[in-house]
Amino acid sequence: MPAISFSKSIGSVSVLQEYSKKIPAAAGAAEQQSPAGVGQNATQAELNAQENSFKDLCGKTQGLISKLNKYQSEMVANHKVEIARLVIEIARKILIKKVEDKDYDIQEMIKAALENSAISGEITVRLNPQDMLDFKKAMQNAEIGEFKGANLVEDVSIGKAEFVIESPKGSIKSQMEEHLEQIGKALVP
Repeated sequence: MPAISFSKSIGSVSVLQEYSKKIPAAAGAAEQQSPAGVGQNATQAELNAQENSFKDLCGKTQGLISKLNKYQSEMVANHKVEIARLVIEIARKILIKKVEDKDYDIQEMIKAALENSAISGEITVRLNPQDMLDFKKAMQNAEIGEFKGANLVEDVSIGKAEFVIESPKGSIKSQMEEHLEQIGKALVP
């Protein structure tokens, strides 16, 4: 490979595409016959080889980028179920902690369930015995028109912060595991 040396530093270098086509034919022919022209042809061949090497490297880099994007998409898709399961477990732990700390208002939960349903008329509210005590205290301390005449039933099979409302028109179940299951189904259709 011929070496080129300069007495001063060069600020920038540009690689010219199709350099040989820019040389006038007569000058190119004269240079090809001289020893300097032979060096220029060798330099052009080196430039072409470098250009081809660069194009090949760019093609390989694009291939790697495509493979990495595909791998990322596959990883997200493959782990979507696992991520959803972890989200549900975190939510379960938060809810359990709130129930343990009695950080919920059973009266408001039942009221919200009734407001969002078509249930009316004579209702039966089934509650955990501990929640029943809190619910009855709340009913004594406030005017609760929507629960007036409601049949309140203690049910040990119902967990804390859960309830069942029954009426001739249907029933509403509010159970933590069912809510978490619905959230899981929404996350992973």
